[in-house]
Amino acid sequence: DRFVEVAHEALIRGWPKLRLWIDSDRQSLLVNRRLSDASVEWDDSARNDSYLYVGVRLAEAEEWSLTHADVLNPLEQEFLRESIELRNKKTAAELRQKQFRRSAFLAMAGGAFAAFLAIFAFVCFFHSQQARKESQVLSLAFASRNQLKVNNDRALLLAVEAGRAVEAMEDRRFVVDEVDKALRSVLLWQGDTLHILSGHTNSVSFATWNSEGTRILSASYDGTARVWDAENGKELICLTGHTAAVYHAAWNRAETRIVTASWDSTARIWDAENGKELVCLTGHAGRVDNAAWNEAGTRIVTASDDRTARVWDAENGKELACLTGHTVGIWQAAWNRAGTRIVTASRDNTARIWDAENGKELACLTGHNDWVTQAAWNRAGTRIVTASCDGTVRV
Repeated sequence: DRFVEVAHEALIRGWPKLRLWIDSDRQSLLVNRRLSDASVEWDDSARNDSYLYVGVRLAEAEEWSLTHADVLNPLEQEFLRESIELRNKKTAAELRQKQFRRSAFLAMAGGAFAAFLAIFAFVCFFHSQQARKESQVLSLAFASRNQLKVNNDRALLLAVEAGRAVEAMEDRRFVVDEVDKALRSVLLWQGDTLHILSGHTNSVSFATWNSEGTRILSASYDGTARVWDAENGKELICLTGHTAAVYHAAWNRAETRIVTASWDSTARIWDAENGKELVCLTGHAGRVDNAAWNEAGTRIVTASDDRTARVWDAENGKELACLTGHTVGIWQAAWNRAGTRIVTASRDNTARIWDAENGKELACLTGHNDWVTQAAWNRAGTRIVTASCDGTVRV
């Protein structure tokens, strides 16, 4: 095992991570020591329930045990198990008592003693059955929430099983909240980092998923774009060739090709399977900030700091149209679904619509009083939404 030997106490003050390790370990040891002492006292008291953990102390020990189960001795395990079982029984009993008092009051209010006895007998029988079901549901809900940080899949299965058990109950008023909390906790759980995709040697400017969620494409200031396995975080392909930062990257719809936009004034098309460079799109006189495929994967539009956007043939790299009219650099360009129109977003505070075939400007969208950073079409191609540094979004 790795360990740290402190040569001087100044190291603790000057090494925040070491101090965090020490504080974390100290808290863990404190919980363990309390649990050990409490389990011995419980055993010495002939295992009297009054010595079991309750409330905050139980919650703390229960959470700690999820990651330290291997250090618990048999007595400590039994002590914690009995404490949890007692809590579940008490919770179920409290719920039953509330319902019992309500039912008894209603019966007494009728004034008929015989009817009250009959109702009372029925309520007692009902509660015995209800108590068993409630205890089962609560155990599933509590187990789900306890598994959340350990095994998310198991937590989800337990929460779903609790939900099914609740659905089978006639009276679910007193347990439905706990089941709802368990389900919400699982569904809203953000979890921990699954993979760290390391390999870039400078800032990463952009990352995107493929359509199936099995691959990730990233672009970096180190001059490369990379493709990663989303399951294990392994680097699959490194696209090298640009001589300056790669600011943006995108798959075509079939995900057989990748286009990259770079500050070396070029965009490049790559084979998505082997990373081979296929075409270099040259012609811009400034950095290229964005590149986008049309729906068919036959055309690419690039947006540049040289105040132009350009349309290219994706097969041979030939420039087909140059969209001129913006007075400052262009952040982004996007096709409509039909591939007949292009919208551009610029630092001249406007967005503009262009004919994708001949490059003619069709409309200038004015109103923003700061840079327009993004523009996007709706699915029908009848509306455009723009985002700006002026703090507004406009349609």
